[in-house]
Amino acid sequence: MRYAVFTLVLLLPIWAVAEWSTDPQVNNPVCTDYAEQGDAISVNDGAGGLVVVWEDERSGTTYLYAQRLDANGTPMWTTNGIRVCTYASVQTDAAVMSDGYGGAIVVWSDDVGGNVNLYGQRIAPNGTLLWLATGQAICTATGSQIWPKISPDDTGGALVAWTDTRGSDDDVYMQRIDVNGTLNWPSSGVAVCTESGNQYIEGVTFDTGGGGIAAWVDLRDTIPRVYVRRVNYLGTPIWTAGGNRVSTDNIDHQLYPIIASNDNGGVFVTWTKADPLDLDDSYVYVQHVNAAGARLWGDTGRFVHVNPDINTSFSDMVADGEGGVFLAWFDPNGSLIAYL
Repeated sequence: MRYAVFTLVLLLPIWAVAEWSTDPQVNNPVCTDYAEQGDAISVNDGAGGLVVVWEDERSGTTYLYAQRLDANGTPMWTTNGIRVCTYASVQTDAAVMSDGYGGAIVVWSDDVGGNVNLYGQRIAPNGTLLWLATGQAICTATGSQIWPKISPDDTGGALVAWTDTRGSDDDVYMQRIDVNGTLNWPSSGVAVCTESGNQYIEGVTFDTGGGGIAAWVDLRDTIPRVYVRRVNYLGTPIWTAGGNRVSTDNIDHQLYPIIASNDNGGVFVTWTKADPLDLDDSYVYVQHVNAAGARLWGDTGRFVHVNPDINTSFSDMVADGEGGVFLAWFDPNGSLIAYL
């Protein structure tokens, strides 16, 4: 295995940061309204800038707002942002992806009188809301739909996966939505995993065939373990019923999975492996699951840390397009290290 170590600063071209504030006490303003703003997330707009989405308390209720910044860090939409949804509901747990045209698709949990359902919105490059101003319903089933994750579906639409409480336990569901906001699968979503015990969604990605693959932490056996499952373009779950384990390790905890498509119907999965007797004793592992759901990198995955005397966690990952992946994680000193 080849390794390359570099600092975060070297990842950014000099010209890309020259127009942005270099003073950490100033930065580039996204929203300066007097009220509290928090839980901000962002996505590349495809033109050198980004779209930022956050929770905002300026109206006394938690609403979602968004702002687009150009390549120079200049806000492009209404000062202090636009509302993503005009309905008078509590909007939280947002997830965002680029729509491929300079805008963004946002999904969130929408609470109206204790009923928490999933809604979405597409925002044009100029800040216009392209779907219903009150949000496009993604799932309004009984129970609550929470912690949505979103990914492009590789055909211009989006895949959304979430944790769902309609059953006796927390389960994992998925939906596919096209660029116009139309649901492609049953309106209640597709059940990815409804095994006993709780399942907590962690990520979703495309399978290059119009379907998607979800990853979650599963407590069916009490010990947290990572599972994945594929749903094909018709909305039919495939692979093993209840999901495929990424590691057969039955002792250590498996936490914080992150997934990336392998561009061939399968998925790469990285996670933090922790000693149940000492959760600070943790390491980063990675697995490659093919289009048929088979583990390709051993039954327990590959241990990717180069120094076993130092614990690591909170990894991130992206496929390299050549059958491998780039991984990044924090070491105990808090610095970002990337390996190839």
